[in-house]
Amino acid sequence: MSAVCFGKKKMKEKLLIFGMGQYRWVAKEVAESMGQFESIAFLDDSNPDAIGKLSDAKKFVREYLYAFVEIGNPERRLTLLNEAKTIGFKFVTLISSKAYVSVSAEIGEACIIEPMSVVNANTKIGNGVFVCSASIINHNATVGDMCQIDCNATIGASAIVSPGRKVESGMVVRCGDMA
Repeated sequence: MSAVCFGKKKMKEKLLIFGMGQYRWVAKEVAESMGQFESIAFLDDSNPDAIGKLSDAKKFVREYLYAFVEIGNPERRLTLLNEAKTIGFKFVTLISSKAYVSVSAEIGEACIIEPMSVVNANTKIGNGVFVCSASIINHNATVGDMCQIDCNATIGASAIVSPGRKVESGMVVRCGDMA
């Protein structure tokens, strides 16, 4: 998987976000802060404000080429990412205009980097990772696929976070620790 990143120029693209849970507001606002999408819509199985159900995704792939999955459960998120990819969606990595991301950081596909987060030099972030506000992923750290680094958590230099893990708010993972 490789992330679709956009430059400074405003795109005339539409973004389809899978899920309308509480996290939808964060995903939508980060996407808006990027200034790359002319419109953002949602699919959800229970919210009447969605343009369709998750199972309707195939109907929208021509209109909404780009997608993001905001589902918190890592297994469900992975399932939806795989289904959406099979249908033909391209995934975006949403990076807040108020986050710091080093030019040497490697960020996977379908991630979100929230405001005031730091992704430092030579870090490796897998696919489908949520890096929440005010969290720090220090230099040379590795975060596996489908992780959530919660608000104000710190991943220390050269530390490793295993795939599918949630690092809770305020936690510190140091080099040598396994999270």
